Amino acid sequence: SDKNNFVSGSSKNKTELNANSLNLVNGTYNSELTTNSLSQDSNNSHKRMSVDDCYKKIIEAVHNHGTIKREQVQNILNVGSTKAKQLLSDLVSRGDISVCGKGRATTYVFNRS
Repeated sequence: SDKNNFVSGSSKNKTELNANSLNLVNGTYNSELTTNSLSQDSNNSHKRMSVDDCYKKIIEAVHNHGTIKREQVQNILNVGSTKAKQLLSDLVSRGDISVCGKGRATTYVFNRS
């Protein structure tokens, strides 16, 4: 994008710092994909993940562990408490999982009915 580009006074300026994801060639800044940006992307994976993919991840976690708590959904999907509650509520409404307990003790399990 234009805000990431700048022109240097010298057209002979050529610097590449791949480890720091900075690539300065002929005065133009270009960002590169690095391990750091990959980990940042994975931390924001819920923003690209479809709702169905979120449901699948939650159901997979319930299958693997028997139960799940809202806090675990937050960590798995890197979402806030409101989004985690919404996703869990949707799965309960769909009949995929059931609520056990109340308040801080609330857990979710596969629907037995």
